[in-house]
Amino acid sequence: MLKNKKAIYILIPLNLFIWGYLGYSIYAGLSGEEEEVPVTTVVKTLLKTDNDSVTYSLKLNYPDPFLREGVKVREPNYSGTDNANVAAPKPKAVAVVKTPTLAPKPADDIKYLGLVKNNTTGVSTALISINGRTHIIKQGDVVNAYTIKEVYSDYVELREGKTILKINK
Repeated sequence: MLKNKKAIYILIPLNLFIWGYLGYSIYAGLSGEEEEVPVTTVVKTLLKTDNDSVTYSLKLNYPDPFLREGVKVREPNYSGTDNANVAAPKPKAVAVVKTPTLAPKPADDIKYLGLVKNNTTGVSTALISINGRTHIIKQGDVVNAYTIKEVYSDYVELREGKTILKINK
């Protein structure tokens, strides 16, 4: 209760300050004098004649953010001139990135719905759904050929034969 009073003492002045600033900004915007805009301004421009030619060169030698480190990146040289007579650069070999293999997904659709813990006895009971059917389980139970190994607040460990499945919330 004491913490709530401290929060009120801090939040009320802060709220009054914010609404006061907002009201002042609106009032000043509606009733303020308008500033005069200068009539003439000096603008400097650079004119390009037909004889001038401008060549731009892009050096794209930064690392690719989507490739893993250690992979060489080609360094193409692009320019604004006509490159019709220039041979295209040969692409360099790119390292093959292996994707990690995932553990086989169980054939059944298993979802961990939640945990109910009895504080007096210390027994944890969990709710899981296997193929759309909800089951109330605890450690050591056997449901649809799955043995309940451990029940935690974040996940449940199931054992099917020799494989152990970790089902997250």
